[in-house]
Parts: sequence; structure tokens; C-alpha cells
Amino acid sequence: MSDSEERVRKRVIEEERILKRRRVRKRRFLAAGLFALAVVAAGAALFLSQPRETLDQMKADQDRAEQALHEQVSPAPKHPGYRKGASATLRCNTGIYESEAAPLPAALYTISNRYTGRVGHRCVTVFAGKSLEAGLPVLVIVSSGGGVDSLSEPSVQLLGKRPGAARIVTKSGGLLKVRTSSEGLLKCRLAADGCAIISP
Repeated sequence: MSDSEERVRKRVIEEERILKRRRVRKRRFLAAGLFALAVVAAGAALFLSQPRETLDQMKADQDRAEQALHEQVSPAPKHPGYRKGASATLRCNTGIYESEAAPLPAALYTISNRYTGRVGHRCVTVFAGKSLEAGLPVLVIVSSGGGVDSLSEPSVQLLGKRPGAARIVTKSGGLLKVRTSSEGLLKCRLAADGCAIISP
């Protein structure tokens, strides 16, 4: 074999190696692309298969929770001796309730439990749970003066600076004891428009 034939043969072998490497790279690139596409498709399928709450469903849930709260703080029915102009007696079922129903947007709060009781002439409900926006323990206070139309705007009180949730443990006198997963046991003095922390 001559020198020129040997060079040609080496060049052909080298070009075959280069072509083979390119084919392998293309196959790897194609396989990686297909894998990425499969992962994206699986994620999309998983996302689409999960039930999604529509705004109408969230509104309906909020309306049901508000109705439950209104039923609890509605005035006593009129009796035969009812005098026009006299104030209606406020019924307020006092106690700690294991209920997640609240007249609050489910997208903003997760409720653990609630306390309902009388503070002065108002029926106050304190919802304990977690603020989904801040990730912090929260108390949300709503009060009523005697009817459905007299509900106050919710008063929101974040408890602590570390993530967690709150749960009402007991009520003694004017104090609520609230346990948080991040701050431990807290005491707060209950008022118609809020709850003042008096001890960490």
C-alpha cells in the first residue's frame, strides 16, 4: 500500500469515527429531549387530573360558612310579649368548636378550630389556624352585634415570626390560651375587635 492510500484509509476511518460520534450525540440529545418532554407531559397530566376549585366553588364554600356563623349569632325569635323597638336578645353559643368552616377565603386561611363567646354586648368568634400567604399562625376575629347585617370586618392577628399554625386550647375568664406550633402556648385577652397577647 502506498503512502497516499494509507492516508486516505486513515482519513476515511477518522471521518467514520466522527460520524459515529455525531450519531451517538444526536441519539443522546434526542433521548434527553424525549425524556424531558415525557416529564413535562406527566407533570401536566398530574396537574390536570387533580380537582381544581373554581372561584364559584370557593364563593359557595364561603357563603356556606358565613351562613353557619350567621345561624349561630342570630337574634332570638320574637315572642308574644315582644315590644316594637326593643333590642333583640343575642344568642351566642359559647365554646370551643372543632370546625374548619369560616366566613373567610379558603385560599387565604387554613382554620384549625374556633372559639365563640360573648364579649360585652357582642358575640365574638375567634378562628385559629394558619395564614397561607404568610405561612404564620393566625387568629381571625369576627364579631356580631345582634344580627346577620351587623358582622364586623375580620380582624387578623399574626402570631409570631416563624412558620406554623395556631389552635385554641382553652378559655378562662377573658383569656384565650392559644398553642402555636412555632411559639408554644400564648395567652391573649379577648376584645370585640381583637385579641391582645399578654404573655408569650
